Amino acid sequence: MRKTNKLLAGLLSLCLAVSVSAMPALAAEDDASSTEATTYVVTFRPGEHGTFTDSFIAGLEKYGEVKTSEATGAVAVRLNEGAALPNAPQLTDIVMNEDASRYFVTDAAQGYTGGTASGDVNAVAQYTLRASTEDAVFTVQYLDRETGAEVAPTLQGSAPVGQNLTFYALNNIENYTAEVASQQLTVSANADENVVTFYYTAGVNNVTETVTTPGGTITQYEDQTVVGGAAVAGGGAGGAGGAGGAGGAGGDAGAGGDTVTIPEEDTPQAGGDNTPGGEDVEIPDESTPQANLPGENTSGSVMPMVIGGAVVAIVVIAAIVFAINRKKSGEAE
Repeated sequence: MRKTNKLLAGLLSLCLAVSVSAMPALAAEDDASSTEATTYVVTFRPGEHGTFTDSFIAGLEKYGEVKTSEATGAVAVRLNEGAALPNAPQLTDIVMNEDASRYFVTDAAQGYTGGTASGDVNAVAQYTLRASTEDAVFTVQYLDRETGAEVAPTLQGSAPVGQNLTFYALNNIENYTAEVASQQLTVSANADENVVTFYYTAGVNNVTETVTTPGGTITQYEDQTVVGGAAVAGGGAGGAGGAGGAGGAGGDAGAGGDTVTIPEEDTPQAGGDNTPGGEDVEIPDESTPQANLPGENTSGSVMPMVIGGAVVAIVVIAAIVFAINRKKSGEAE
């Protein structure tokens, strides 16, 4: 009987050891299943007839890591998935090269729509031959739709009469949403006609207040608080004719991890010119392990199975011990 009890006690200890040792192992599996954020790269290319101003490049640094190409002036910023995309460059964010007097930039970021980061984005400045030797002033306003107040500084510049221009809304004005992403203008000799207005809608918060009056009556009052106000937001597009070429904004890449190469693709221009080749811009990419597919992460189901199995084994062993002791007691009687 003593031998049987020792054997059963040994089995019981083994079951307990297995159940306890399984817990930290499963916890480690949970830690390993965590994933890092996915990142995307937004690249703006000034084309062969101009370069981005230093102020525009510096403005991108608040969005993420920025790198520039010394060869072509392309500038790239890395963003986390779902992050707000940076403002598109305006016409005044590009300084024309000295040998490009016959050309004029008509779209600083063709096809750019803003929004949030959900994939890599490439936007290229487009140029045309000057439509006229006469220039006229244009004005771009950013106004609150309801109050008419400025939500960002007004932008002014000049362009050849007859030129078709594309302007982009600023999409990082806190608590405001632009009604349209971009607008076009054909430059007139009359500056009063060269006004582009982007209207913004202020965010609204619904506030519900509950008041209990004598007698137990509960009254709810619902009010709306407009977020944003009429204050002019800071930042905005760079001034006309800013500093020279795209400087070395943005630090060195972080250590470790793979790198994402941003190719210097050809930039189609009016007149059949192509962007000359040059150095690529590289931004180090953090390792981004993908989340486990459904069914791969089984830590949540394995833990209950191990513990449940141990409990069942303990109950069975206890029942066997009880039955043997009872049988031995009956035989002794």
